[in-house]
Amino acid sequence: MNSKRLFLIFTIVLIILLIPFMTMQFNNEVSWSIIDFILAGSLLFVTGIIINHILTKIKGSRPKLLLILVAIFLIFLVFMELGVGIFNTPFAGN
Repeated sequence: MNSKRLFLIFTIVLIILLIPFMTMQFNNEVSWSIIDFILAGSLLFVTGIIINHILTKIKGSRPKLLLILVAIFLIFLVFMELGVGIFNTPFAGN
């Protein structure tokens, strides 16, 4: 993998993680622990790696778009399950 792309993925993940971090500074509604940041960061980083792999290995724009949308949908499902427990698994956050 290209080190520039890896650095870009890492930077985007850090920028996304700054949103809840900055919100925690001004609001008591958000209270993430270090484990929450590690888990969210690793999920976002793996998703970025998967999307990068899709963009570099898959030919054709329609399959790329479909696979990227599926990857984003799955990461949203995982985040929702970990956050509020929409499927009531043992990993639910409620």
